[in-house]
Amino acid sequence: MKKTEKLTEGLFYVVRFPSEWSLMTLSLPPGSDICHADYWLDDGVFFMDRYWYPEVFLEHPEWFPDRKLFHDEIGLLPYGFPRGRAVNVDGQHIIYHGDDLEDCMDCTRASIESSFGIEGRAKWVYDEHERCLAHDRDRLRTLLEFPETWKACSHPEGAGL
Repeated sequence: MKKTEKLTEGLFYVVRFPSEWSLMTLSLPPGSDICHADYWLDDGVFFMDRYWYPEVFLEHPEWFPDRKLFHDEIGLLPYGFPRGRAVNVDGQHIIYHGDDLEDCMDCTRASIESSFGIEGRAKWVYDEHERCLAHDRDRLRTLLEFPETWKACSHPEGAGL
């Protein structure tokens, strides 16, 4: 593979930051088997802590007097935001998703495909295991105090657990 060639497989999250929604992607070599919970702990929590902790601490210093407490709490919520997985199966690009993107997120299927270098060439397949978990979504909305909401399921099987 050329160094400039984008990897066509990986994971994504659509995450709410203080001022906007953002697409977070992790490109992976073919056959990699990293799960969303690991990606969330490795990268998602870092970005959430970096951008959200100052906001939350300013409004509610008593909630998380220690930054590690905030970091640990966010780390327990890997199924709260819309997410999915891009894979290549026998030459066919497939994006497994939980059908939970909303207009307010300002993230389109085309932008997700583009982030993996497969724009216009992916088949989107609903996968119940990629659905958001309502408990995680609601806890994030409470902690971070933002108004938007999106589809989520109440049973853990739907969140890939």
